[in-house]
This record gives sequence, structure tokens and C-alpha cells, in this order.
Amino acid sequence: MSRRSALRIVAWLFIGSGVWAAASIAGALLIEHRINLDLDVLGLWIGPGLLRNEARYRTWALRLLVCGFCLLPVAAGLLILQSRWLDVRLFGRPVGTLSLPVALTALAGLAAVAAWQYWVLRRPDVSALFERSSINDPGRV
Repeated sequence: MSRRSALRIVAWLFIGSGVWAAASIAGALLIEHRINLDLDVLGLWIGPGLLRNEARYRTWALRLLVCGFCLLPVAAGLLILQSRWLDVRLFGRPVGTLSLPVALTALAGLAAVAAWQYWVLRRPDVSALFERSSINDPGRV
């Protein structure tokens, strides 16, 4: 996969997670009348910044991914401590249940996608795209 297409996929994954987080925040506020903070909403800014090859957004993307990697064991531990069946809610409304193995598999899948995103952003050829943009326009960094 070319560096540009891999970077586009990473950027759109950030945008998608940002849209989902924004919808989750809005749903929690409007439906459940509670405040829900989700850092994935930063993907609404990070994704377009990656598409423009702005170095600062690559830095923020890497930071957000590292935060996710640090929270991964906590999330897995909480899943294991919950029970054999987990209630699934969409905007505060129950939509079904998941077994623990399915939930852990989904978490592993998300971790694999995040690891791939991290790998793409750290690739030397992709990193070079951001170095060139910051050299050409030093005011953007």
C-alpha cells in the first residue's frame, strides 16, 4: 500500500472515530442529560490535519494512539471484571448483550487497528511527508 493511501486511511479512521465520539457526546447530553468526555473527538481536527500533512497533527495523532495503548490493559481488565455478559448500549439505550470473549476480541481488533495506524504514522516514508510540509511552510508547525 502506498504511503499516501495508507495515510488517507489513517486520517479517515481518525475522522470516523471523531464523528462517533461527537455523536456519543451529543447523545449522552441530549438523551441521558449527562456529560460524556471522549478524547476521540479530537479526530475531527487530527484527521483533516493529517490529510494536509501538517506535522503537529501527526504528533497529536501519535499522542492519542499512545494514550489508547496505555488504557488498553485497563479496558481489558474492566471487561474481565464485569461479568460473562456485557450490556451494550447505544446513546444510553440497551441494544443487546455481548459475551466476554466477543468483547475481548473486539477490543483486540481495535488495538490491532490502532497499532497499524501507529506503524503507518511512524513509517519513514510517511514521516517524510510531514517533514517536507513543515520545511516548506515553517509557520504551520
